[in-house]
Parts: sequence; structure tokens; C-alpha cells
Amino acid sequence: MTGDHVAGSERSAGGRASRRGRGGWLAALALLLLAGGAAAQEPRVECTLARDTVFEGEAVDYEVAVLDAAAPPPDFAAFTDFDVVAIGSRDVSSSQMTIVNGRMRREERVGVEYRFQLTPRRGGTLTIPSPTVAVDGRTFAGNSLELNVVPPDDKGRLRLDLRVTPAEVYPHQEARLTLRIAVRRAAGDRQGRDPVALLAQLESWEPPHLRLPWAELPAALGAGSPDEWLAPRIERGSQGGFAINEFRAQGMPLLLFDHRPRHATFDLEPRPASQADADWLAGLDGAPDDWFVYRLERTLRPTAVGRHEFAPATLKGRFITELDGRRATLDELFHRGHAASLLVREPPTEGRPADYSGAIGSFTLAAAVAPERARVGDPLTLTLRVGGSGNLAELAAPDLAARPEFARSFRVHAGSAESRDGERVFTWSLRPLAETVRAVPPITLAWFDPVRREYVTGSCAELLIEVTAAPALDPGSIVAAPGRERPAELQAEQDGLFAHDSDPRRLGDESVDWRTHAVAGVAMPLLTLGLLAAHGAWRRRHADPRGLRRRRAVVRAEERLAALATPPADRAAALRELRALLLGAVADACDGSEAALTAREAGEALLARGVDGTTAAALRELVERLDGARFAATESLDFAALRQEAAARLALLARELLRTGGAR
Repeated sequence: MTGDHVAGSERSAGGRASRRGRGGWLAALALLLLAGGAAAQEPRVECTLARDTVFEGEAVDYEVAVLDAAAPPPDFAAFTDFDVVAIGSRDVSSSQMTIVNGRMRREERVGVEYRFQLTPRRGGTLTIPSPTVAVDGRTFAGNSLELNVVPPDDKGRLRLDLRVTPAEVYPHQEARLTLRIAVRRAAGDRQGRDPVALLAQLESWEPPHLRLPWAELPAALGAGSPDEWLAPRIERGSQGGFAINEFRAQGMPLLLFDHRPRHATFDLEPRPASQADADWLAGLDGAPDDWFVYRLERTLRPTAVGRHEFAPATLKGRFITELDGRRATLDELFHRGHAASLLVREPPTEGRPADYSGAIGSFTLAAAVAPERARVGDPLTLTLRVGGSGNLAELAAPDLAARPEFARSFRVHAGSAESRDGERVFTWSLRPLAETVRAVPPITLAWFDPVRREYVTGSCAELLIEVTAAPALDPGSIVAAPGRERPAELQAEQDGLFAHDSDPRRLGDESVDWRTHAVAGVAMPLLTLGLLAAHGAWRRRHADPRGLRRRRAVVRAEERLAALATPPADRAAALRELRALLLGAVADACDGSEAALTAREAGEALLARGVDGTTAAALRELVERLDGARFAATESLDFAALRQEAAARLALLARELLRTGGAR
């Protein structure tokens, strides 16, 4: 029994009513206090660090939890001593139910946890400032933290070397990004074993951790996805290997005390160092025989002109530094390599052919015409197949109508282009102008060969055809031909179909059809019911918060775009906001989180939403270019052009969302 209900025959009816009245008053007061407590909840911002001490150049996980409010990602404008990279977010909303005197109350709490990686730009004891979030026009700040940044310590046992070869290329020319890693063997290891594989023999071990800032590269560098690059290198046995970034092992441990590493391990082709490695191992203790070398290589086919920077890689882990029988001494080591860059040059203007249209690579040409016999004015189909390597997919059809050798003999209709079976195929429709035409002239195509570093003009042989005169049309078969009387059957009707009818009722049927009125009587109630159902659906749709968010996806992004000044005061911040508003539009349209989206995930989400593949690919490519801004000097980017392109991409996205039922 509760305190609000007391049994007993000696209680009078009036006494029981008095006690129930006091119980109801107490319950109402409890509900009021609960409601007041819920209303008093202010948004909170709580920040945590994975570790309080890191090496210079080492990244540390940083979490910002925004509680009791639905807020966008925090503002890091004050984080001048750190590079901040978003790595995801998760919803931490909750629902709580309380019951007082049989009355149920449900309390909904909202929140989101944002995850970042901070990389300090200098050493010492650094203060991590308070990030801020904006909620309903108010600003809330989180707690500040301290991070101790100590100098790297590899004890002369690690070395990283990052190179791009060749260091200068032209668009679509292949380059290789190569990371070489050197690890010194454990002292006392007379068998000369691989020091990384040796770690896997320990009962509990973690692989050495490589952090590669260039694991995900912009599409303009033509490097493919990290999965395509690293998947073939996954080590599936027990020979050890390196962990790379946050790539995780597949599946859970088989046993409770299974000590396999949480990260996936990758085989980086271990081998003993040789004399050929002595140049970059110079200055380290010991001879080349004391070291093991590992290699990680990536192929690049850049398309964007300019200088592309690749930030230094870091290596951290507990390595066996000494062996004494079966006793191993381990030390935590950290090494930060150096940066590398690739310069992509524009093809030279000197020696550029007049009809050059941007083709870069090495190509072959093959042409065909069908049919080979035709009359004057009959259509011929001319096909040009371009094969080889280079920017095939970007080649446009040559303008044959502007070439005198074609204009003299043919009427040329605009050509079409498509990619098929590794070739670029162009098709034109030609109509010979005279029976004297004997051949289709050779088609020429100019391109720049980056290997030979010169322009090349390719040509295919002329195509022989046979053209005959078109038959003349008998003037007598032409209605109203010059010098010929108009046919009598036409004259009979030239005054109108009803020129000889005087009764106006011949113009239509005046009888009443009862079926028309019956159909109208049934249709009107059905139409009324349909309108009422449509109105109800409209009201339900506009009362749905998720639906409202989807419909305002592009509008919200356009408002953020309009707020960006041109030129911006802070170009780097403006580029980040430009990227964020594009991903925000995708997140709103697809019920996702803006902070958790990558360019690839945004493209996949749009495709799953039913957006046209071309529109999704164009928006993904623009976001990847904005991602790539951190690899190039922002001063070299045309912000006004990027802003205009973002507006165009949003307009296309709005049209697609309208088509699929989710736009404004």
C-alpha cells in the first residue's frame, strides 16, 4: 500500500476523502518539481582526452559530448596550437520513465558525442581551449584541458623515409608514393630475426602503430580508396605486422583470454637491410645488417595541377630492444618522419597545336564509316575509337564541322561521346553534299605525351566511300507545284468542311446522355474524400520533424552559403565551412550526422536516397577537393569559383531531392 491510502473501518468517509485530497496535492507537487527539474536542464558540453601525454607530432583522441541539446559540431576557432580532424560521432540520447502515484512521466534527453583527433603543433604543456557550441542563439563552452607534449624518442632504433618519384609529373602521369621503415634488431638476437614479427611471439602484444595522414587522399590524386590500397596487405596469420591508422581487425576474439590485437595488421614486405639502403640509413648506429626494412607503396595518377603535400607519417610502439635468453626488454619508441610533395605541372604552351583540346597520355586512333555507299544527302555514320592510357574519360568529340576538309564535302551533325570497353568512342552523322565526294578525310587528334614531354598529333587513314546522285522528284507529284492547277478535291473544301450546310445542329449532338450525369454524381464524393485524405497527409508530413529536416536540407545549406563572405577573411575556415555545409545538406536529406560523414559516405548516402548518380558523384568530387585543400596552399584556390560551384551542386541536389520526394 502507498502512504496515500489508509485502510480501517474506524475511519469516517469524510476522513478518507480528506486523506485522498492531501495525497493528490502531494502527487501534483511531485510532478511539478519533476517538471521544474527537467525544464531547468541547461545544455552541457563535456570534453575528455584519451591521454594527457603525447609525443610531438602524435595525434590524441579527443571527445566533445553535447548533452541536453541538439547542437551542430563544436567551433574550434581558438585551437591555434592543434590540428583538428573529425573522426566521427554517435548519438547519446536517452529516454527515462518515472511513475508517481500511478501516473507515468516520460523524460526524453538528447545528446551527441563528437570524436576528433588533435595533433599538437609544438611541444611543452599546452592548454586545450574550451570548444563552443551554438544552441538556439546562445553559446555554451566546454571544459579546458591540459596536454603534455614531449619530444619524440626513438633511441636511434627507428627511421621513416617518405618519397614521391618522380617528384614532378604532368596530369594523368603515374607517380609512386613510397614509405620506407627501418627498425633495428634487438640486441642479443643472434638469429637476426624480424623485430616486428618477434613481437607476435609475446603472450600479449600490440603491433607497432603507423599513422598516415595521407591514407585518404582527394580524388584529384587518383590514388583510389584506402580499402583498395591496403586490403591486399592484411596479415591473416600470426607473423606480426603494423597497425595503420584506425583500421580494425574483422570479428571478435575467439576466446576470453585471446590477446590478438584490436587493430588489423598489415604485411609491409619485411627484409633485411642491404648496402643499397645505406644512403638513407646513414647517421644511424650500426651497420645495415643490424636493421630490418619495410615498404609501403601507393600509385598516384593526379589530375589536378599544382603542388600536393603529404604530411609526415609517425610510428609508435613497444619494441624489443634487448634479448637475454628468453627474457625480453621492451621500450616504447616514437618516431616522426618528414613530409614529401608532388608537383603536377600544366602541359607547356610552347608547341601546343591549335586543335589541342586537353588530351594527356598516349593514344591510338581507329576510324570506320557505314555505309560505304550512299546517295547525296543520305546519312553516314562515322565512328572514331580512341584507345591507350591517359584521360580517356575526359576527351570530347573533335569539332569536325569546323574543319575545312569536312565542311567542303559534308554536312556534319554534332558528335556524341561515350566510354566503352576501355576506349573512348566518338560518333558523327555525315551527309555528303555532292556525288563528287570520294572519301571521308583523315581525323586528327592532338595530345600531350607526359613521358616524351611533347605534343603528338595522331591521325587515321582516309575512308573511301561511293556517293551517287539522288533521284529527282517529279514536280507533278507535288501539291500546288508551280505551273500546276490545284486538285479539284482540295478546291471542294477550301471554304470549310460545312460550307454547304445551313443547319447549325450539324455542328454537334444536342441529345442528353444520362450516363454523364451518373458518373459526375459518383465522382464528386470520391473527389471530396481524396482531397480530405491529401490534406491530412499534407498536415502529417509537415508535422514530422525528420520530414521537415529533409525538406529544408538544401535551404539550410544555401543560407549557410549566403553567409560566407567573398573574399573570406579566413580562407581556411571558409573552406571548412563550405565543406561542412555540403555535408550538412546530405546529412539533413538522409537523416544522418554531419560530423560523421566523409565524402565517400555522402556519395553513398545520396545514391541510397535515390539521387541520380551523376549528381551524387559531382557533389562527392567537390567535397573531396575541399578535403584536399589541406594538402595545398589555400592561397592558390579560387574561393569564389568554389563557392559558385557549391551553389550549382546544391541546386542540382534540390532538383533531385524534389524528384525523389524529399526536397524543400
